[in-house]
Amino acid sequence: METRRALILLIFGLLAASAGVSRCASGAPPAVAPPRFETAVRPLLEAKCFRCHGAKTRKGELSLHTTAGILQGGESGPVIVPGKSGDSRLYQLIQQGEMPPEKKDPLSPAELEIIRRWIDGGADLGGNNTANQPPVTQHDVLPIFLLRCTVCHGRQVRESDLDLRSRAAMLRGGKSGPAILLGKPEESLLVKRVRAEEMPPHKRLVEAAVKPMERDELEKIVLWIAGGAAEAPEAVDHAGTPQDPLIHSQDK
Repeated sequence: METRRALILLIFGLLAASAGVSRCASGAPPAVAPPRFETAVRPLLEAKCFRCHGAKTRKGELSLHTTAGILQGGESGPVIVPGKSGDSRLYQLIQQGEMPPEKKDPLSPAELEIIRRWIDGGADLGGNNTANQPPVTQHDVLPIFLLRCTVCHGRQVRESDLDLRSRAAMLRGGKSGPAILLGKPEESLLVKRVRAEEMPPHKRLVEAAVKPMERDELEKIVLWIAGGAAEAPEAVDHAGTPQDPLIHSQDK
């Protein structure tokens, strides 16, 4: 009986060892996914950094409260090098205790580790920093203005002489000046008014049947302005012409 029990234990031991070898041969277990920006990183930046690098104050010309600001960096250049936390100025300043300044409410080791893992994992900003992603153009943002703004700043009504139906009209602006400043979203009057919840006006939400702009909509507009408010060429409409691709020669 004892011999049989020993034999069974030996077999189980060999099986366990074999499984361990198989795991080693197949490589290390899958790496843990890096922290998500919206749920893990942005809340940290909001709690620790926005008071100096937010909507109202931008020390060193650095804004961390928008994805466009993070990508743009500050007067010292980019603050994020995706995949390289050691080369990223944001991580360096936090790790050295220079941010937040005067060591007020510093990040804990666990919070610092979140930032490090996020940067080393590619510093994903929810798809806004993907190299292969096409630039934001007027085709992406004008529908937002048509939905949220042109009831007061459009064809029939132009409050403050402001028309938001085209890039040219935004640059021309209204009584308060240009609505957008190319390459400077946080200095653009339009962005300031939306962030301050002054546009659309609260009194007009029900009256004009419009809703406040969503965060992702504003982020798209910020990226558009930061990129110089790019305009993609309009596709030529060949409908009803000899070049119409839907009409074949045998159909004529």
